[in-house]
Amino acid sequence: MTLNQNVQVSDTTKMKKLDNRIFIFLAIALACNKNSTLPEYYGTASMTINGVNWQADKVKCNVLKQYTCYNNKIAIDFLKFSTEGYLREDYSFEKILPAVSFQKIYPSNSGNQCNDTLDAVYGIQTDDGDVNLAFYNTDTLGASYLNVENYNPETKEISGSFAVTFILLRKDVSATTIVDTIRITNGKFNTKFLN
Repeated sequence: MTLNQNVQVSDTTKMKKLDNRIFIFLAIALACNKNSTLPEYYGTASMTINGVNWQADKVKCNVLKQYTCYNNKIAIDFLKFSTEGYLREDYSFEKILPAVSFQKIYPSNSGNQCNDTLDAVYGIQTDDGDVNLAFYNTDTLGASYLNVENYNPETKEISGSFAVTFILLRKDVSATTIVDTIRITNGKFNTKFLN
């Protein structure tokens, strides 16, 4: 074997090793990516808001894990986005018991996260989705509820109906068209938790 042939064999061996390294890197990258292929959003939601039909662009449902006192209750968000993809509206329901049941909705109490009650809030965002234009909490006088009509623990699918009345807590001074009360009727949702 000549020196020139040794160099060629050496270069060929290096290329095979490099090809193997690239293959291993791609295999690991693809395997890691499989863990993050769960969609962030799943399902549908619709409702009538102050007499006007409304449909969520996206629905997000997750098991609450921030506090151990949540005991695997879930949160569901019904979201509306601008044409540019910025968050505009967020109807958020937290501490839903994942079981077929009729559940009363209470005002959110940020000072007591570990209370055992389902609560709901509504926010309107502006700018690039991170500036609050208005914030609403559940009205204590309203007959607000969420009715889980179907729940499958194997597939984690959950669906039901809801009605809630929100009252304005605060708004930006630039928010001149914000109403004081939002009444939601005919609410329907179908989703599954993704975590």
